[in-house]
Amino acid sequence: MMKILRYIFHIDHAIISLLTISIIGIFVFMSFNISFLSPVKRAIGSFSMTSIYYQIMDDEELKDTSDIITLVDMTELSHRDSIAMVIEQISSMQPRKLAVDIIFEGYKDDVNADQRLTDAFFDCADKTVVAYKLLDYNGKGFTNAVRSFFVEDVPVTQGFTNAMTDDARVVRCYNISYDYKGRKCYSLPAQIAMSEGINLSDKPVEHVINYSPIHFPVVSWKDLKYHPELIKDRIVLFGTTKQESDMHYTPLKKMSGLEVIAYAVTSMFEGYDVKKAPLWVALLLAFIVGYITNAIDFLFRLHSQRRENFLMVFIRESNLYLRIIYFLLMVVVTWITFLLYIKAHYYINSILALSTIILIGEGRLIYKGLLAAIARKHPWPLLKKSLYAPENLQKTNKTKEEVVAPAEALPEVQAIETNINLSN
Repeated sequence: MMKILRYIFHIDHAIISLLTISIIGIFVFMSFNISFLSPVKRAIGSFSMTSIYYQIMDDEELKDTSDIITLVDMTELSHRDSIAMVIEQISSMQPRKLAVDIIFEGYKDDVNADQRLTDAFFDCADKTVVAYKLLDYNGKGFTNAVRSFFVEDVPVTQGFTNAMTDDARVVRCYNISYDYKGRKCYSLPAQIAMSEGINLSDKPVEHVINYSPIHFPVVSWKDLKYHPELIKDRIVLFGTTKQESDMHYTPLKKMSGLEVIAYAVTSMFEGYDVKKAPLWVALLLAFIVGYITNAIDFLFRLHSQRRENFLMVFIRESNLYLRIIYFLLMVVVTWITFLLYIKAHYYINSILALSTIILIGEGRLIYKGLLAAIARKHPWPLLKKSLYAPENLQKTNKTKEEVVAPAEALPEVQAIETNINLSN
């Protein structure tokens, strides 16, 4: 038992784990600093395990249906008079809040339609939030904005709808606020949340969206009269759900901007706040996982070498066990970080740990190569304590014995020759 423990708690496993992490670090450094590797940089920067987590949860049978948010689709509408009519209809059905994800830029030729749209918003201004878009970011804030034509005449609340995307154009976060011409302005989801009494002052400006799959009821503008229960006392998001120009990639799937807003609002209502683990936590997890992987590999090799039955020989020579071990460890790591994310809202980037599992064999080979190179020039006795002691140390010892042996045997040989001469 003590021998097994010495095999498990051996410094070799720690060194190999650190070497493997160093290899990964070199690759990452190269990809971030060599121009032609920029696609690799973007891939590394945009990949997140949250995409896998949400895919695990994406089961239609397990999805909850939102009891506070309804999406009203107006993809087929284009004329302002028709849009005004739908807004009037929604307002008459007494929604809890109406958020309009449409920007009506400038006046049109139809003056009457413009006026009716203005009147429609004026009548429900106290419970309505309209969208606008910020432009011309200068590093600190925005200097321009595109707004609907009627906002100067209608006392309606406004919220920007600029979507934050990563290098792969995936929307993972939604900013609560931005600086606009020296003052703070709020996003459309944040305006909805604050109107419902949600305190966002203690939240980080960059709000992580919880994409845990949920079903938001979608009602076409044509079918509003058939679903009054989906409008009354609910937050109604009015916009397009099928227009390709307003579709966005998310960790869950490709979805409309209206649905992204729905997820952002739900996250704020739930007080969803993800704590991202610092880099040292990810490094520690990678080190521990690498240590365990290498220790298991060594113990299995040790055990399989003592068994010469057909199954053990096949598994050992085909390295099938490595694939099984690596796969199982990757599953365990993924599920541990998944549960931390879903249950505790604590995100650990496990990419480094998973990469360590995959590349631990390369780290082991490098370690063996370093030991062999050192042993050729400096065959220190300390090297023999390694679990991967170089073979050239043993060869060196054998060579010395082979050189000494003939010299010691020389007198005996001479004595035999003397006896032969005497007998003659």
